[in-house]
Amino acid sequence: MSMFTNEASLLPIGEEESFEIVEEPTLGNGVAEADLKKAKSNTAVLEHEAEKNILEMQRLLGKSKTRSASRSEKGRLLSLNSKLSALKKDIEESRTVEKDTEVTLLRSKTRSKVTGVKLAMKEKDIRRALQVVQSAESVDIAFVVDCTSSMGPYISSVKESIQGIVERVRATNQSMNLRLAIVGYRDMGDSPRFEVLDFVTSVDLFKGFLANLSAIGGADIPEDMAGALKETNKLSWTHPSKVAFIIADAPCHGMEFHSCSDSYPNGTPGVDIIEELLRLQKQAGQGTMSLTFGRITNQTDLMIESFQGSGISIDQVGIEEARKLTKTVTASVRKSIFKTVTTKRMPGASVAFAPISSIGDLLKTGHRSKRTSTGLKDYTISPSHPKTID
Repeated sequence: MSMFTNEASLLPIGEEESFEIVEEPTLGNGVAEADLKKAKSNTAVLEHEAEKNILEMQRLLGKSKTRSASRSEKGRLLSLNSKLSALKKDIEESRTVEKDTEVTLLRSKTRSKVTGVKLAMKEKDIRRALQVVQSAESVDIAFVVDCTSSMGPYISSVKESIQGIVERVRATNQSMNLRLAIVGYRDMGDSPRFEVLDFVTSVDLFKGFLANLSAIGGADIPEDMAGALKETNKLSWTHPSKVAFIIADAPCHGMEFHSCSDSYPNGTPGVDIIEELLRLQKQAGQGTMSLTFGRITNQTDLMIESFQGSGISIDQVGIEEARKLTKTVTASVRKSIFKTVTTKRMPGASVAFAPISSIGDLLKTGHRSKRTSTGLKDYTISPSHPKTID
């Protein structure tokens, strides 16, 4: 070891993070590393020269002590001493340059590493955001439909509109993971009281079940909507974005919800419709649940007001407005997806991301766009009065 080795140690240059970051080399780092290599080489040359001088001085000092040194050797000893003093100064300056260059390189690498960490964190946030979006694109839609005889004038148009809604939702995003369910309901004493198709991914199976629903049964004006909602809560809700769409021309049982004659003035026995609606809202879990009611007659107005007054968040659309109906339900799906993205994002995280092609129009929820969507067939909901109604 050289007798001129600096006792002070520099800060180590190395990885300190507990995770791996791929650090891109920068031009600045390359220049600093070349300068550091040059400074170390210069220091080494000076130290080697100094050590040679010291060895020669030690030899000449030994001869001087034994009085065997010649006049020229004594002069050489004085010259080496002066040269050694100059070398010490040069070595100190070279080490200062070396240390400054090493500190500069350390700072440069630190800045590069911080940038790498930030990029890695940003990439992680983006991946997390995209995962949330892709998860939110998994949608459950359940249609709860009054299938009593009073729906006779409307049932065909309602079926066509439901099919239009499904086609429009699918057209909005071809990659959507969509599941569909139906709960057809009538009244106590009717058989069947409920016709239920739990969630399926096959649109053809869904359409086939829908086509077989018929408007029969029902005695008084109110129907067993409460029982239908209880059945709806039994469905296998699993996807994060959930939508329930209720279509009815008559209110539920219970005099607090209407002013009609009611065989069950206290509501469906054993079923609290408000509790069922609250349970349905809670099906949102870590995602979202959107409720929409398709209004056919004014007999349901007081019921919807009562629902909303009880803390039920439910939108209403006039089912006679076919184009508005399909747009409303489609918008409800988009809204549910958008809310799911917002809800599932990490608390406190500020992640901004551009819509990717697979989610395109779905992320435009809440924004009015001048672009027109793909044209769809207009579905009209108008009564087609049969000669007799049961």
